[in-house]
Amino acid sequence: MQLALLRSLEDRVRSDEFIYTMAIRPPIERVSRLLAHLADTAGVPDPRTAHPTVITGPSQKDIGAALQLAVSTTENAIRTLRYHGVIEARYQQFVVHDVDGLRHPPPGPDTPARRPHPPHAAAPTRAAAAHP
Repeated sequence: MQLALLRSLEDRVRSDEFIYTMAIRPPIERVSRLLAHLADTAGVPDPRTAHPTVITGPSQKDIGAALQLAVSTTENAIRTLRYHGVIEARYQQFVVHDVDGLRHPPPGPDTPARRPHPPHAAAPTRAAAAHP
C-alpha cells in the first residue's frame, strides 16, 4: 500500500512539474497541457453526455495566473482550442471534447510556423555554366 501511494505521489509531482515548468513553450501548449492535466485529475463526465469531461472552477484569468500568462494570451489560446472543437468554454467551466487534442494542441497564432528546410544548392543551369 505504501509503495502504491509513493508511486502515486511521484507521478503527481512529475505531472505538476511538467505543467508548471513549461515557460519556454508556446502559450497554446501551456494552456492545453494544463487543461489536459485538470481533465485527468479533476474532470468529471458531462451529465448530459457520457463522453466529454467537464472541468469546473477555474476561470480564464485563473489559468493565466497559474501559467504566468496575460489574460488576453490565455483567451487567444482558449479561442484556438474552441475553434478546433477541442473544448467548449463556459462560465468557470470547460467541457473537454478531445483530451488527446489537448495533449497535442493545434498550432495557434502564438506558435512559430514551421518552415520547410532550405533547398539544397541547385546545380548551375546551362545558361550559368555557359557564361562564367
